[in-house]
Amino acid sequence: MKILMMSWKCIKHPWRGGAEFVTYEYLKRLSEKGHECVWFTPKFKGCLEKENIDGIEIIRDFNIYTINFNAWRKYFSEFKGKFDVVIDQVNGIPFFTPLYIKEPKILFIHHYEGVVWDYEMPFPLNKIGKFAERNFLRLYKNIPTICVSPSTKKDLINLGFKEENVHVIYNGCDVKPLEKIDFEEKEESTICFVSRLTPMKRVEHAIKAVYYVKKEIPDVKLWILGSPKKESYLYKLKNLVNKLGLEKNVKFFGFVPFEKRNEIIKKSQILVVTSVKEGWGLNVIEANALGVPVIGYRVSGLVDSIKDGYNGLLVEDGNIEELSKTLIKILKDDDLRKKLSKNAVEWAKQFSWDKSAEEFERVLEMVINNE
Repeated sequence: MKILMMSWKCIKHPWRGGAEFVTYEYLKRLSEKGHECVWFTPKFKGCLEKENIDGIEIIRDFNIYTINFNAWRKYFSEFKGKFDVVIDQVNGIPFFTPLYIKEPKILFIHHYEGVVWDYEMPFPLNKIGKFAERNFLRLYKNIPTICVSPSTKKDLINLGFKEENVHVIYNGCDVKPLEKIDFEEKEESTICFVSRLTPMKRVEHAIKAVYYVKKEIPDVKLWILGSPKKESYLYKLKNLVNKLGLEKNVKFFGFVPFEKRNEIIKKSQILVVTSVKEGWGLNVIEANALGVPVIGYRVSGLVDSIKDGYNGLLVEDGNIEELSKTLIKILKDDDLRKKLSKNAVEWAKQFSWDKSAEEFERVLEMVINNE
């Protein structure tokens, strides 16, 4: 197959996140199987316009704000008639491929942004974004679609997508599940937060929860791993830490290389996820593979990756008091924490990129063959 992937960012983009890692894992494996994979993505400062990464040909043009509205120009000048299938990956705004591409098409979506616009964009851009996303996606309601969780599938069906056209393919996991959990190496009363630091991740909720946890567990620690999308948000978080007197309890690690990051996660006792929503929750499964249970809000995506009472616990969305009480409960209850940790590893064993890539390939072939 000759495959063209259009997406908002690539694996080297400074703002890359979970969606870009997922795309990379799929295209890398498809390339290894002999398929020709081209990844069309925007330019960024210091990038090459063309390069090959693990067999994936990356072509960059325009910028992150203009690529969606100019992709048609690139298609007609360079891509038309050269591919068996075009994958239109959506992160808020699509590439409008149904309007100009005749080849077989697939919509690839991680999550319906919806309320995320309110966290990431100021008024009135948030309202414009929500309106635009909702209406733009309706262009795709009859197009074969791949999403990463039942939550996202439900959102799409509510927008008018046909249920039989929406295929759920769970993300794999890059972290090998532990054979045995070494509970002795874990640092007492340590909570981990792992994510790109953006407003929709609501890192401040984790910090505020730790403020309340500290009242019962004075030596509680929160390790925050991840770089900010904007320095102003990091500044805001550090100010909050200072205001709450948590300078000795909260540590910002910034960007940490993958292997080192995993070593840090493995030493913690809990991962906390406070996002307003997720497509799936890649960091949930990765932490589970390392024997770390997860506490998260009961929101889209996390209700799929966190099985409440099995590999972690879910709490009411936005309820910081309940979040802090649940953190205290797990930190104090060794038996419960160990039970969740062991279950977490078993849960993570179900997910692999090889398995997910095979399912992805199967859907591509089905669309090309019009099955």
